[in-house]
Formats: sequence, C-alpha cells, structure tokens
Amino acid sequence: MAGEWAGCESAVPREALGPELYEAVPAIRRTEAELFAMFTDADVIKAVRWRY
Repeated sequence: MAGEWAGCESAVPREALGPELYEAVPAIRRTEAELFAMFTDADVIKAVRWRY
C-alpha cells in the first residue's frame, strides 16, 4: 500500500502519521474513488464546492 502515496518518496508522512494512519489515507482515497466513480467531475464539484 505504501506505493499508493503517489510520488512521495519521503519517510516523513509515515513517521508523522504512524503506520495505521499512513495506511488509512490511501484506503480512504480508494474508497472515495469507488464511491464517486459513477459521477462526473462536474457533479462532484457541484456537490461539494461550497460545503466548507
């Protein structure tokens, strides 16, 4: 799973987050990608643009 930190060759995220959170980040990103796969980029932007 560590390879899923695209382009990140640094050990800093793993050290800062610890192994559990470090592995959780790509897992969450994969789940989000699956969840929103049926929507277009415009749909997602419209749904979350002014949320925060």
